[in-house]
Amino acid sequence: MNRIITKTLLLVLLLQQLVVPFQVFADTNHNNELKKRLEQVELITEGKKVDIDETVEISDMASDRFVAFVKSNKLEQSKKMVSDLGGVFSFEDENRYGKVNAIPLELSHMNSTEKKEFLETLNKNASVIAVAPVQKRQLSSVPDFDDPLFPDGNSYANDRQWFLSQPSGSNLGIDALRAWQHIDSLSKPYGGDPNLLVAVIDTGAAYESYSKYNQFSQMSSPVPWVFGKASDFTDNIFVNTGEIAGNQLDDDGYFDPEFCLDINANGVCDTGELSSVFDDLNGFNVVDWGRYWSRVTYSELINSPVCSNAPYSTDGVRCVSETANDSVCNITGQTNDMYHGCFESDMGHPNDSHGHGTFVSNIIASKPNNSIGGVGIASNIKLLNIKIFGEHYNSFRSKWMYDSAFGDQIASAINYAVDMGAKIINMSFSGDSVDLYEKMAMDRAYYEYGVLLIAASGNSASSTPWYPAGYDSVLSVGASTKTGTRVSYSNYGNTLGLVAPVENGIMTQGMWDTNSNKSITAGCSWDTSLSCMNVDPLGSPSPFLTTANLTGSGTSFAAPQVTAVAALLKSVYPNLTAREMRYILTMSSMPSGSAVYSNSVGYGVLSAYNAVRIVDYRGKDFEGIFRMYQSIVSSSGALQTRYSDTHGARWSSWINGGSVTAKDSVKTFNLASPNGRTVQVMRGSNNVVYTRYANDFGYIGDNDASWSAWTSLGTSAISLASTLAGDRIIVSWKGHDNKIYTRNTTDGVNWGSSSLSSKTVLGGISMIYDPNSNVVVQAIRSSGYYVYIRRSIDRGQTWSSWIKSFDYANGDPSLYQVTDKIVRVVRGSGNVIVTRYTMDGGLNWSAANVTTGTSGMTISTVSVIAVPEAGILLQSYRGINNKVYTRKSMDNGGSWGGPSYVSNLLGGAKAASSPSTVNAGGTVVQAVKGSDTYLYYRRSTNGGVTWGGWRNKGSIKIAGNISLWYQDDLDRVFMIARGTDNQIQTRFTDDKGGSWKAWVKSGSTKSGVSSSAAEMDAFAL
Repeated sequence: MNRIITKTLLLVLLLQQLVVPFQVFADTNHNNELKKRLEQVELITEGKKVDIDETVEISDMASDRFVAFVKSNKLEQSKKMVSDLGGVFSFEDENRYGKVNAIPLELSHMNSTEKKEFLETLNKNASVIAVAPVQKRQLSSVPDFDDPLFPDGNSYANDRQWFLSQPSGSNLGIDALRAWQHIDSLSKPYGGDPNLLVAVIDTGAAYESYSKYNQFSQMSSPVPWVFGKASDFTDNIFVNTGEIAGNQLDDDGYFDPEFCLDINANGVCDTGELSSVFDDLNGFNVVDWGRYWSRVTYSELINSPVCSNAPYSTDGVRCVSETANDSVCNITGQTNDMYHGCFESDMGHPNDSHGHGTFVSNIIASKPNNSIGGVGIASNIKLLNIKIFGEHYNSFRSKWMYDSAFGDQIASAINYAVDMGAKIINMSFSGDSVDLYEKMAMDRAYYEYGVLLIAASGNSASSTPWYPAGYDSVLSVGASTKTGTRVSYSNYGNTLGLVAPVENGIMTQGMWDTNSNKSITAGCSWDTSLSCMNVDPLGSPSPFLTTANLTGSGTSFAAPQVTAVAALLKSVYPNLTAREMRYILTMSSMPSGSAVYSNSVGYGVLSAYNAVRIVDYRGKDFEGIFRMYQSIVSSSGALQTRYSDTHGARWSSWINGGSVTAKDSVKTFNLASPNGRTVQVMRGSNNVVYTRYANDFGYIGDNDASWSAWTSLGTSAISLASTLAGDRIIVSWKGHDNKIYTRNTTDGVNWGSSSLSSKTVLGGISMIYDPNSNVVVQAIRSSGYYVYIRRSIDRGQTWSSWIKSFDYANGDPSLYQVTDKIVRVVRGSGNVIVTRYTMDGGLNWSAANVTTGTSGMTISTVSVIAVPEAGILLQSYRGINNKVYTRKSMDNGGSWGGPSYVSNLLGGAKAASSPSTVNAGGTVVQAVKGSDTYLYYRRSTNGGVTWGGWRNKGSIKIAGNISLWYQDDLDRVFMIARGTDNQIQTRFTDDKGGSWKAWVKSGSTKSGVSSSAAEMDAFAL
């Protein structure tokens, strides 16, 4: 059994060294696991040995139940062997399964060492075909909730938690119940991981019964404020195991000591270091922490003596005497605003005197199935409440009023949450200006510590970002109506991530002011229509003891929905990073309009069900985060690049490509090793070949890519060809001497020396890498207008001699990789099409297939695509009569049928460009520029056998060729063109060309568009 463990550990270590492009998400992993197990079942039933290394993992060793599959003709001997080794049959199964019988084993009487030895011995026995663990199954644990607010039957009634409902008709809820059921089907707690810490930075929470502010010596009859726990509040409250409650010491050493508080002024440290947070057993009250320490002035700090008690004396910590006369804490004689605070243990009690934080926390994690209130979306997670909003008594109005929070308080709260181990932080507050300290703390949390930050977009109906939601490090959440549109008050704009349903109000348990008979979640300001704490200044405000089922509206209550779903996602897939969670939450949301992204609702309405299954809004599995690039040569000649990390739904601004001007569009390559490097190659306006690179796929935080300077690769170039051959980029160009120059790199930084071919090139160079043979092939048109071929078996480092094919070339040859062969096509004498193929990397070529008749004559390049779903190879070209032709091969290129076409384009227009053709999973999509400059497209659902009619897209006119690009893992076809206004037009289709998203116009260019994708990283599942 040691062999099993060693092999598994080696595999883990190996995987840690690899960057796996497009590593699939968990649902796809499950499919792969199922496929693997089904293959094992087939082998075992056929009596073929499956080693224990393939069936038993380290984690299975905790099990006491296994099954031995033995040869049926050796059943009795095998039973005896099992007994002799000390194994116990859990029951006897006399049924045959193919060529084997099963012996269920119960090994609870063995210790771990004995169990390993026993299983290893079985595995070595020739009669044993396989040994496998028995997997645990359980009844569904998702209850039929008896909570009165839970929306039974996907109700959208206002007196229920309608936002949890499954989408129905035009209504878009977050689909929570199906999300919980899916999580349960994975044998995980439907309410989330109880060890996952989620922080809520807000007004605190009604999480405990507690009396505070009862130490006022100035008061003749001190009356404490009394808080009660909300009846529907979760019991899963953060516990700081390093802290001892009530001892006024910073037991967990949250700050390094420099100063200590000397209450008795006797030179002895009494309460721990200054600025420390002590007695924070269940959370943090930033307000009282600040008021407590504000009693000490700087002059007191620097003039205080070193403490006399160890270890403070040896550390040089100064003992500062307590000051009792600070006006912030002295209520007696106040004429304007009076504050509560300043007492030792209160900083460790984030009690809610407002109600907002309790409402937010209950959306996330209120108790389920307790006949009270509603259901929290992630009811099982651990909640860390941090209070940043306080209160003060205004004698002018004779009311308690709520304070604003400040950026330094928020920064302290963020840092505390990160240091306590929170993985997700909810912030249901906003302001209209940037705070540098606050932003630094949030950037640190997200970029350095991988904490997902979620904030409300704001309630000012503003298109200008409010903060912290507007920071790059924060996911901005707006509020939507029941039908998925923006609620009128919700802030919007290009920083918005997604929305969650709130409309004019959603319900959960909140706090109630019995004096004013109002909910106090709305807060209190100088607007007298809003509730304040209408109580005696020295009495206990009764709202702190009263809770009720209430309605709250605002983006404040959209953000915690996203936070809770993020918690479920992190619970199911604990290795996901903050960036990956953010990506999943946005891309799994449900667009409510025709656009995948809009400034009104971001990427769409939150979908808990899509998120925990890790599928996009179409129900398709994600394959990984990758970056799509578009590059153009602007009208000024400058290279510009932009990228999309969201499947083309949203693009970055155009990024200046540096000081080198370009002649052609850039080619972008991704190198998976050694460190995720993206490399670009282009021909400059001075005809010099240039290259540059970016580490981490050009991904620097959420900001623009960071690239190296352009580096010359040498000799001036007339034309350029490049390809990615495994882990090697190969670049070849035709010099002004009409010779071929070639260089290659495996890291994008260091390039091999230039190799020179003496062969004269009349036109361009075609180059392709064949992964089947691991060979690179080049084709050119040379002297005598014949086609020449050469090959490299070491991926561009050395090359064979040129081989003359004797095919006369009237145009440049083109090479295409289709299935298991390379197909070479050239426009030959008389504009006929000459086709050959090779199955051994260009060493041997088939006989030439030559078209006949005028329909087999072309004035364009000829493209070749494979449609393996239909068993077809398809050629497409623009004929000499300017019609679009296709012809197909049903025997993988051995023979070709005659060319065919449907008709002219719409309105009698003819083709004015080479057609662009892609296979979209068995459906072929084709586009072409018409003689009237309009764009036309058509599709074939059977691989090119028959075609639908040509269609066009209204007023879009095209100046250059059309480019189609199919991203198979997304099942999405992109259409890219340069308009007659020289603007880049981009759109895509998710139904294989049946319908298209709206055109998005951006970037002025004098060239076409180069498009590519780089797998940024694999998901950490």
